Amino acid sequence: MKSCLLVCLLCGALPICAADAVPVDAATHQEVSTPDDVLLKQGYFEPSIQEVIKTAVDGAPYLQRQHLAPNAQDAANPNSNCPRGWHLYQENCFLFMNLSYTWNNADAMCQSIGASLASVHDMWEYNFLKQLTWRAGFLTAWIGGYRFQGFWKWDDGTPFDYNNWYQSSSYECVFLNSPESSGWSSATCSNLHPFICSIKLNAC
Repeated sequence: MKSCLLVCLLCGALPICAADAVPVDAATHQEVSTPDDVLLKQGYFEPSIQEVIKTAVDGAPYLQRQHLAPNAQDAANPNSNCPRGWHLYQENCFLFMNLSYTWNNADAMCQSIGASLASVHDMWEYNFLKQLTWRAGFLTAWIGGYRFQGFWKWDDGTPFDYNNWYQSSSYECVFLNSPESSGWSSATCSNLHPFICSIKLNAC
């Protein structure tokens, strides 16, 4: 009789134990947040320079910007030796960066990829840069002009031998205006604009 009672008690307890148990397979497949997952969710990881450049060239998905169409010289000379995403004009390769940076940060970004902010030496080159800016969907872009000790200079060290002022002011840094008849303007260097990097063709 005692044996029968013990068996009944054990059988009655089994469903309770089974309900509390977690299958081994289920336990091993539960998601566990690793330290990297936590850091990523909290935004502690910054994108690499290559990722930033790719985003700038391809266009941010939420803006749905078009890729820049190859210019006429690129189409005529597919072996221009400019890196992917850059555009050839005369002896320079240009990259439009659709990221809003201060002038100093834009300059640092260009230098980090072996380039400099673009300089302009005639109206045809300026029209080319305006076209890049317009095609990317922007009205303005930093270029490499800056004032130093009362004189205007180009970031790449070339002579400031061409002027196309739309609006001059006491501010120190130069940005282009992409509307058809507009020249460039100066603004406080802490303003945010997209920008154009430039590199000599033989340096690419």
